[in-house]
Amino acid sequence: MSLGAVLLSGLLTVGGCSSLPASAPSPSVNSAVQQEIDCQKAVANLVAAVRDRVAAYDTVASSASPSAGVPTPSFSNPSATIPVPLPSDSAASGSPQPSSGQTAQLDPLLEAVTTARDLMTQQKCLQTTFSDELKSGLETIQATGAIAKAVLGRISATLLGQAGQADETKAVWPTQDLAQAIDRAGAGATIELQAGTYRVSDSLVLLDGVTIKGVGRGKTILRSTAPDAAVVVATASTVEFDGLSLMLDSTVPASGILTGPDAQVVLSGVRISGAVSASGQGGAGVQMSAASNQPPSTRTTLQVTGSQFDHNAWAGIALSGGHRVSIETSSFSNNQQCGICFLDSSSGSVEKSTFTDNAVGVGITGSARPTLLSSTITGGSVGVQVAGAAAPILEKVTISGAGRAGAIFSGTSSGGLTQVTCTNNAYDIAIASTAAPSIGQTNCKLVAGK
Repeated sequence: MSLGAVLLSGLLTVGGCSSLPASAPSPSVNSAVQQEIDCQKAVANLVAAVRDRVAAYDTVASSASPSAGVPTPSFSNPSATIPVPLPSDSAASGSPQPSSGQTAQLDPLLEAVTTARDLMTQQKCLQTTFSDELKSGLETIQATGAIAKAVLGRISATLLGQAGQADETKAVWPTQDLAQAIDRAGAGATIELQAGTYRVSDSLVLLDGVTIKGVGRGKTILRSTAPDAAVVVATASTVEFDGLSLMLDSTVPASGILTGPDAQVVLSGVRISGAVSASGQGGAGVQMSAASNQPPSTRTTLQVTGSQFDHNAWAGIALSGGHRVSIETSSFSNNQQCGICFLDSSSGSVEKSTFTDNAVGVGITGSARPTLLSSTITGGSVGVQVAGAAAPILEKVTISGAGRAGAIFSGTSSGGLTQVTCTNNAYDIAIASTAAPSIGQTNCKLVAGK
């Protein structure tokens, strides 16, 4: 049972009414004392159940959050010996969800909510007193980690009747609390960010599918110093970002947007820049993470249009597990390892996009099978680097100015190239003796690698 199913309606909204009578019926003295005891006990039990629920996500944060670490594979620049093998696997953390054992902890919360709601329905508790005591009790709960804090915020908003309606639109200004607005947003809501800079010190955790919409990436700026990730997508519902910039100023490892294996993310007209990497952690503008043995997805999990990814310490976009992308008319520049890293069994298409001065324009390894169409790769050390058993398709791609090689195929990689144009590369296409890509129409010169 999901968190939303447990807390579908606010505790203080009963039977379609927005409020209850200010006072309960006048019982006998003994009965009144007992009712007061029952109400206090209901509040205490509800607060305790919420505390336990949040503690379960504290545990999740230590085992499955970004801080647990998704290793940053190294798409090394090729040495004088061409080509250089790339790593074929990457460990990736799972979705930040509780384990099956932790799911059982939802039952005490459901029981506490039901008991409290029954008392309110029977008008045995004074609404204002109950609400005040519940609010005070919830404020005593301490949450550790971004996910636990978000869960506490969502539960508190729902119980206190502060949660918004599904599919509503809400404007949020730079001076307002963006994290609180997200906690209170209903499923499918749109949060409209105004022009200005929104400063974020803790990860924004999305527990429901929402749209966060700015007024343009040069006008609406999220500036994050949060560790691990500026944004954590912890829902399987679609999350959309539109018309804004996400700038990372963190001094510790952090990615821009971090997701689990079931995420669905849509980016339109956004810029993500400045992700930080250290000790093999963080550094991706967008990191779609999943276990390395996850099968290829049959649906698009990341859709990107008209967006920009630059100056990230690892990758503009990194895809592990079976994530599948659809990227159009976007740019990737000055990312220190790769513009896009396709790992494991990730796949999808990249079309009409540009890659400029990334160490590796597009890195492809594991058993990844992306398609690169009508795109331009300029500068950097390697245009396209393919390893493991990866099998990409390159069609109508121009690669120029690569310091080491336009494309490198190593391992048992395959795939195919057609209508690929090479200009001013140190080497055009280097193919290891164990690799077997299909070479169609191209002006690129081939060189044998070891």
